[in-house]
Amino acid sequence: MPRPCVEVKFFSGEEMERWYCARTKVNFSWDVVIQQLAQQNFTAWLPIVRHQSFQGGKKLITEQPLFPSYIFVKFDIDSTRWHAVNHTVGVVRLLPERLERPQALPPAFIAGLQTRAYGRSDPGGLACSERSACSRQRSQN
Repeated sequence: MPRPCVEVKFFSGEEMERWYCARTKVNFSWDVVIQQLAQQNFTAWLPIVRHQSFQGGKKLITEQPLFPSYIFVKFDIDSTRWHAVNHTVGVVRLLPERLERPQALPPAFIAGLQTRAYGRSDPGGLACSERSACSRQRSQN
């Protein structure tokens, strides 16, 4: 049962916007980070993986970030006030930390993650700027 709540655009290479990685505070709610970035008009993406386990004879399915303490943010570094990402609640800093400007992730890396997340009948990730809206949509299905 497909559950993406927003249209996903795969990176074409012609776009000026690129994906960057931001480190978040340990054990900080990624829902809050995504919401805060959305309020600043940034597109945020957190790949999610499902884990299945059994507890007390019952099957449990939990969702966890593929990369704990990291989130992907898409923007045009030349026309966006990208420093705002570093000052977002829950964000430590855009990567790599040792450089003045963040480095965009390779398009092939992002395309591979998106294929993994959306390329099967039961996607393992969401590309949502408003994660709570996704949660409500999924619980209604």
